[in-house]
Amino acid sequence: MARYYDKICEYLKDNGTTWKEANAGAPGIGIRLQDDVPDGVSTPYIETWNVVGIAKPSESKLDEYTAAAESFHANLVVQGDRRIAYGEIGDELDMIYKDILAGKLDATGSFAIHAKKVKDDNPKG
Repeated sequence: MARYYDKICEYLKDNGTTWKEANAGAPGIGIRLQDDVPDGVSTPYIETWNVVGIAKPSESKLDEYTAAAESFHANLVVQGDRRIAYGEIGDELDMIYKDILAGKLDATGSFAIHAKKVKDDNPKG
């Protein structure tokens, strides 16, 4: 399920800015989200929208960004899985060094084989 924050980030990106840029500057400039939980149901909304040059999106407009937000979030999960699967950077550098010595800086080297397996096992959406 797409997070409300991610939908807003996708909306901002579509309008040429980022969350960080939209919230930079003087106090009172930017975006503030609120999440009320009546009866245990999360209902996030935009409490404050002071973004120069970009209109505050309606809930229906944000719903248009659900698929993009879900894809973004899924890719974050894949990146985390890949980070774990790659292992320690020192081990990867050792593989590359050994491939250099063996003259295998191509798809047959141990590093290339390792990296391909990690990517194949953890495809991006």
